[in-house]
Amino acid sequence: MIRAFVAIEPSGETLDGVEALQDRLRIGRAVARENLHVTLAFLGEKREDDLEELHHALSSIRAEPFRVRLSGLDFFGGRSPRVLAALVAPEPRLQDLHDKVRRAARAAGMELARERFRPHLTIVRFREGLHGAALHEARETAAREALLTVPDFHVGEFHLYRSTLRRDRPVHDILATYPLG
Repeated sequence: MIRAFVAIEPSGETLDGVEALQDRLRIGRAVARENLHVTLAFLGEKREDDLEELHHALSSIRAEPFRVRLSGLDFFGGRSPRVLAALVAPEPRLQDLHDKVRRAARAAGMELARERFRPHLTIVRFREGLHGAALHEARETAAREALLTVPDFHVGEFHLYRSTLRRDRPVHDILATYPLG
């Protein structure tokens, strides 16, 4: 079984800006540069032949390239957040690509969890979740930094990834790339 997802990858200039932001935040555990992505669909554990079927469906997607802009920070995980993410500004072409990827997965026989698409780039993780004074301090720090800008990026392709969970951090490997346009 292969743990997999479909995502877009920010440009180097955007990644530089996110790393600078992570350094300024000094909270939690920064997500490694090579693991920064915007998930279009989390697939979970899949058999290799199912991913091959999905590969063919994803190869048929037609969509125009677009730009992505990060627009603030938010905590995910309810009352005791485990993640700080950079939110993606609304972009109809990103939503359209997300919808097409989900349709391709269904066409390949995959069932995906029903969830609202809230595009984001996870930038910091908190091992135990935040609460109390630590959460208050993290929210203040994030609010100060949320006004700083990170360069937007061009999306000209999307990827099918394998995710290998390791004790120290996950490792994401690109299995296939699908150009837009």
